[in-house]
Amino acid sequence: MPVCRVENWGVVEYCRAMERQADLAAAVQAGRQPNTLLLLEHPPVYTKGRLSKAEHIRLPPAELAARGIAV
Repeated sequence: MPVCRVENWGVVEYCRAMERQADLAAAVQAGRQPNTLLLLEHPPVYTKGRLSKAEHIRLPPAELAARGIAV
């Protein structure tokens, strides 16, 4: 097995990329896949932490949607 494999995923929605990364991490930990370097980007997205509040994002939902920005 190679030391590290490189995968180019292109543009992937943030949530979908997180799911795919979790699946890949499990496969690497189980020895079914080699360590993997992922090359990808996301469409515009704001990520919020556990303690974030709605007012931390200053644009209203309609403006975010109009700009194509996910939260």
